[in-house]
Amino acid sequence: MIPPLPFKLQYRIFTALQAILESCCYDFACRYYPQYLKRKSWDCPEAGELTAWIRGLSKEFSSNPIFDMGEDEFDQILEKGGEIRHAAVHRVSFSGQEIQRLIEDARAMAEILDDEEVGGRLREIDEMKAVVDNHVQTLLDKRAAKEEKLRLELERLERWKREIELREVRAVKGAEEEEETIRRDFQDGVGRELEWLGLEGKGLRVRDRGEGTETAGSGNAAAAPPEEEAEVLPATTENAEEDFHEPEGWPAAEGVLPEQLLEIGSVSSPSI
Repeated sequence: MIPPLPFKLQYRIFTALQAILESCCYDFACRYYPQYLKRKSWDCPEAGELTAWIRGLSKEFSSNPIFDMGEDEFDQILEKGGEIRHAAVHRVSFSGQEIQRLIEDARAMAEILDDEEVGGRLREIDEMKAVVDNHVQTLLDKRAAKEEKLRLELERLERWKREIELREVRAVKGAEEEEETIRRDFQDGVGRELEWLGLEGKGLRVRDRGEGTETAGSGNAAAAPPEEEAEVLPATTENAEEDFHEPEGWPAAEGVLPEQLLEIGSVSSPSI
């Protein structure tokens, strides 16, 4: 669709076409039907309305055709000017395509009425037609460029949409996999901890049993008779040699061997 022109421009076009066609009719009557002008007492194009010119020339042509054209064809071409007069007088608004059509109709009417050497009215219509047609073509070119730009942009957005949808699917799938990992880590962690605790007896845990064993061992050691202590100490002394690590920079007595230090420790243990 070609958008309509502002009505002021439409009115200028229609009134200009009406004036041009009335001039064409007057010049045509002057050349071929002067008696018609005398009967009407029309001495200028503005003396008669365009529709009156069309009816009068059609009647004159039917009785006295001046060139090889059928009466019906001649009338059909002249009638095209009637709509132009109607648009100009009654202020009718037309779309862009209809304006182009009316200009074409005016040109067809002027083409059979105008004498190029005398009036040159056809050139005036052609100039008006060129202005409208050029701007219509510019509009169509810009519209085509706009549509192509929109098409490319929509294609790009569609690619982005597909990519976003794919990333959404991947994100949801990754979250589900991560949730499965979290759930599995939770279950495995609780399982390992419970296995490490080793619940036994009346809910006694391994850690508690270990602490209780150490406490019970300490009490038994304190209540044991001296003979039992003497039996336990040698084992402790044997392990002491394996577990002993001399701290770095520890000032050992000069000339005292490690074996002698162990003996000193063995001797001093009973008093403790």
